Amino acid sequence: MSRTRTGRLAAAALLAVGTAVGAAAPAFAAIGPGDVNGKHPRDVGCRADQQVIYHTIIRDGSGNARGYVDLMYSVHCHAAWAHVHGVKPVANQTYVPQGYVARSDGRHSPTCYTPEGGQDCYTTMLWDKDPLKARARGIIDPNGATNTVYAAWTPWY
Repeated sequence: MSRTRTGRLAAAALLAVGTAVGAAAPAFAAIGPGDVNGKHPRDVGCRADQQVIYHTIIRDGSGNARGYVDLMYSVHCHAAWAHVHGVKPVANQTYVPQGYVARSDGRHSPTCYTPEGGQDCYTTMLWDKDPLKARARGIIDPNGATNTVYAAWTPWY
């Protein structure tokens, strides 16, 4: 093979690698508020680097643990969401874990509710890149009525 042909093949190979690398670039593209607000982290790839920023126990009036709320965060997505877990499965609309994530500008996610037989719920995400901050609220409704609830906030992140 001549040097010219070898040089052309090498150039074509570099171009092909550059194109392949360029094709992969959208996986690392910048993420903005419209990419995450109101979406579930599993649907847009934000669970890949999820972290529990704060873990707060939800206690009843006697100090017994009834569940917990986690403030979850993805650095890649600049987004926060809440995970609420109850100590026992939901039965007949009792001990229903529910929660939401709130942002420092007053915006908050829709409330998540745990379905019958479950113990967990996850909210959708909120963009919270600096200067915005987020915190999560977890609630356990022990009797299906609004007159008694056990609740806790995580600190701001």
